[in-house]
Amino acid sequence: MNQTYLETNAELSKPRTAEEITALDAKATREYFLENINQNTVFFHTLEEKINHLTSIRAWDKETLEKYDYPVVKELFQQAYAYKFRFPNFIGAYKFYTSYALRTPDGSRIYERFEDRVVLNALAYSKDEYHAKDIVDAIMTGRFQPATPTFLNAGRGQGGEPVSCFLLDADDNMEAIAAVFKDSLQLSRRGGGVSINLTDLRENGAPIKNHAGAARGVIPVMKILEDIFSYADQLGQRQGAGAAYLHIMHPDIMAFLDTKRENADEKIRIKTLSLGVVIPDVFMRKAKTGEHVMLPSVYDLQQAGYGRLSGIDWEKQYDEVEKNPLVSKTYIDPRQVLARIAQIQMESGYPFIVYQDAMNRGNPAPWLGPIRFSNLCTEIAQSSKPGLFEVDGSDAGMEEGYATACNLGSFNIHKMLELLEAGELKQFEHTVSTAVEFLDTVVDAANLKCSPTVNRGNSFKRAIGLGQMNLHGALLYRGLSYDSDQARELFDKYLVHITFYAIKASMWIMKTWITSCEFPPLSMSDPTLDRTGFFETMKPHLKKYFSEEDIEGLHADLKEYGINNTYLQAIPPTGSISYINNSTPSIHPIVDPVEIRKEGKIGRIHSPAFGLTQWMEKTGNQPVETAYSLGWKPIIDMYAVALPYVDQASSLTLFFKEGATTRDINKAQIYAWKKGIKSLYYTRIRQTELTSRKQAAESTEDCVACAL
Repeated sequence: MNQTYLETNAELSKPRTAEEITALDAKATREYFLENINQNTVFFHTLEEKINHLTSIRAWDKETLEKYDYPVVKELFQQAYAYKFRFPNFIGAYKFYTSYALRTPDGSRIYERFEDRVVLNALAYSKDEYHAKDIVDAIMTGRFQPATPTFLNAGRGQGGEPVSCFLLDADDNMEAIAAVFKDSLQLSRRGGGVSINLTDLRENGAPIKNHAGAARGVIPVMKILEDIFSYADQLGQRQGAGAAYLHIMHPDIMAFLDTKRENADEKIRIKTLSLGVVIPDVFMRKAKTGEHVMLPSVYDLQQAGYGRLSGIDWEKQYDEVEKNPLVSKTYIDPRQVLARIAQIQMESGYPFIVYQDAMNRGNPAPWLGPIRFSNLCTEIAQSSKPGLFEVDGSDAGMEEGYATACNLGSFNIHKMLELLEAGELKQFEHTVSTAVEFLDTVVDAANLKCSPTVNRGNSFKRAIGLGQMNLHGALLYRGLSYDSDQARELFDKYLVHITFYAIKASMWIMKTWITSCEFPPLSMSDPTLDRTGFFETMKPHLKKYFSEEDIEGLHADLKEYGINNTYLQAIPPTGSISYINNSTPSIHPIVDPVEIRKEGKIGRIHSPAFGLTQWMEKTGNQPVETAYSLGWKPIIDMYAVALPYVDQASSLTLFFKEGATTRDINKAQIYAWKKGIKSLYYTRIRQTELTSRKQAAESTEDCVACAL
């Protein structure tokens, strides 16, 4: 098979003009279709023949294809194909046909084009045929893109679930731990990443049934979870992925962190399981003042009536717990812990960080309980509640807990800004409403009965995550510096409009149910329907672009009808979907003007950033800003713009230049905490190899204290 498209793509590694970059990427894409895709695509004479064949072999789900009458289905396919869509970038085409398009069982031939996958999404997750048409338009225009599990699994006869990730609480008994193992296995094989809160497991050396020192702590549980995620994947299409979170005041915290050290003993080393730490404000304040922080016994906290460590409000109860003689405790220097975190991040990129109090200050539904931890990408922030279990492992008749499912899809900021800039507010609102209804339908479509707590939380929280991507691409396209007031103001204006119309769309779903005399999923007396408190905090921001009449009108509707989705927004890292949408990932800067990716057997692929050629033309070929050249501060400042609007969190990766030290990392983490950032994702350092261990370990109390 000819692969001249790879040779053409490799030409992008050399310095090029804007015209040459555009031409080479387009040429590689054409060659890829001529040499690979076209000749390996299964041909059908008619749409009816294609549907009959793929449903008969259970490649496509027959029920999905029969959701509407055949003329409607045919019209949807015609609508999608009328766009005469062509991938504008090579990596987008490559990603779609290697990761998303349905193939024959042996993988040699292709059944689906991009348009087919779009229509399957419209059929699977539409409320009616008119909504289905709107979905086709939203995706085909590139304004909205469902997350990978949703886009990949829609309408497949043997696909996984359309949910991106799941969050589970592990409680301190063998029945609850076993339930987490079972749920993790089942959820992972359905295609979602799973994160587990281990904070409430008693520490190593704690008593079990009055046997002193019997407990083994969190690390043995982590080892089992790592094996579970390595074993359970989605038929090889998506690798199993998991994360373990631990509160920084848990007595096992240092051992937990050391599992990611390069020189850790193999008995405790964690290789593939991601790690995250949960940090309360009291910890950061004591690091500033140089005070030691207590690590209370998880077991004693329960026995003394304080409940689970993950649910304690340390702003209110730290002093009380510290003075209580019934709770045994050890002490640790918080500056040393922060330095250790930075050292391990230099080696592995882990752990992720969740700032517990910032998460909970931004929680629109605090009556559902505290936000205890986050997901694999740190953008999910929802209340959860561990349940109680019978000795047989069931929760029937016991206190029922609820967990979290993530139903995600992202807007292309550039495409949506084009509507705002053209004054097409009705189309902007319509696109947002289409996306909200799409993800709300995903909530209903997901079959999560394999995990009762996740199923329960998904059903009554009805949480969705409207995400964003292509921010830097949009700025490059307009010749704007990422680190500029103009860029931040543009992003703020954009998010005000997204937020207003998202709340309005979710309210409208609830209003429609109520006025049509159908039963909404929640009792009208349930406080989770109340969005007025969160909306009050939004008013000063909304007033910048909306009239008093519009704002008060929506506020009145919220008071009368409530809202359908407890959570609405979360900004994920948007990996693969950014490529097929021809977007820069998420809202952070690009890593390189022409990104180099390693893709399986074919090796390196060169991917020019969206907006690159426009930037070169508008700025006279000025150097392109990247995440590494900008550094961490402008990135944190941009993510801080989203704080008033995003009711969950954002995946914020910190980027450092070569030679960065633990002091640099701690300084960035402290700055993020002061800005009110809710979570930090990966830590990335641009270097050919890790700096010497002497440099990696370089950290002093003074630098942490000064930064705080």
